[in-house]
Amino acid sequence: LDAAAVARLRAQVGAAGVRLEHRVFGTNHGPSRGHNLLWEEVGAADALFLMAPDLVLAPDSLLELLRLLDDPAVAGVEARQIPPLHPPRLGSYDAPASWIGGACSMLRGSAFSAVGGYDAETFFLYHNDVDLSWRLRDAGWTLRASAHAVVFHDKRPDRDGRFALGPAARQAATLGWLSCLHVWGRADAVATLRARIEAAASGTRDRSADADAAADAAADAAADAAADRAALADFDARLAAGALRALRRSAVIDAGLREHPLGGLS
Repeated sequence: LDAAAVARLRAQVGAAGVRLEHRVFGTNHGPSRGHNLLWEEVGAADALFLMAPDLVLAPDSLLELLRLLDDPAVAGVEARQIPPLHPPRLGSYDAPASWIGGACSMLRGSAFSAVGGYDAETFFLYHNDVDLSWRLRDAGWTLRASAHAVVFHDKRPDRDGRFALGPAARQAATLGWLSCLHVWGRADAVATLRARIEAAASGTRDRSADADAAADAAADAAADAAADRAALADFDARLAAGALRALRRSAVIDAGLREHPLGGLS
């Protein structure tokens, strides 16, 4: 947004008693460090609302998130994405959740501060929200996924109707999950994922993308395998350099891992 656009927005929301501040860092800190820096600048607040730029919020969603956050035991609430970014959750909406996604969520300010916010050293991008959720739960807080706070996620679907991840996003997602499993002491799950990546790499070959659908699928699989290999190499380098948080095993998280879409790795 340029200065004129910010000024127009500030005037519009100011008429409703809302203070608008717009921050441009000038560098890509990633969501983890970016959210932490903004939180430090804002100072103490009751709640922190996070929303990715490719979301469209329903008019009453903020009220629905606040309604669930009225429970003093709840540290965070996730809005329901349409279409869903993740596979269906186990259990019903509004019930306690093992983790909440950061694409659209509201966090209790005191809880966010108590656990130190996001772990920006370990997580640049993906699965920082899972790690934050598990640190909140390990500290005794409850999380919820709202049934009625709805957002539309405007992403490009692939040929199967699922959200398509480009190579950079695929690499970041795999790196984030390897890091998440590692810092929560799940060496067994890291080993399983490592074996799957290595097996996919050895069984994948490049095919022309201008052939039939089967060739397209093979090319996609080759790109995914290459991104996963790059993520594994990055993970091993960060592990060797001591750039990952110290291991922490939790019975709460071991149980909750089964509720995660990638929990089958456990």
